[in-house]
Amino acid sequence: MLQVLYSGQTRELELSGTRRELLAFGQLLRGKAGSCDLSENRHPLPYERSLSEIAFREDPERDTASIVTEDRILRIQGGREALNLLADNIEDFASEADANDHPPPRQMQTIIATSTLRHTTTSRRSRTRW
Repeated sequence: MLQVLYSGQTRELELSGTRRELLAFGQLLRGKAGSCDLSENRHPLPYERSLSEIAFREDPERDTASIVTEDRILRIQGGREALNLLADNIEDFASEADANDHPPPRQMQTIIATSTLRHTTTSRRSRTRW
């Protein structure tokens, strides 16, 4: 199950999951709206909290995408092109996994708040920081 950790102090988000989970999430983002439950981590250090859900929706009035945390929910909203780019980045990252589900670390740009996605790998989960 996917996991998202959040730091309110640095406003950093970390998305982690297996190759299969990340690919499925990328496909989900290609819809008009949706949500998925997340695995919660009781000890999210160095982050402050673990989120319980990702909810997203397409907004045809927007050209970009935005991410907002609201309580324990990560809300993603944006235009179709922006959501597709985010989905592409997540799927590309997951597709680089080797047979052990470990995508190699690398940097990748996204349109969300002009942030950079940083990838690291720990055990069998891929981590993406926004």
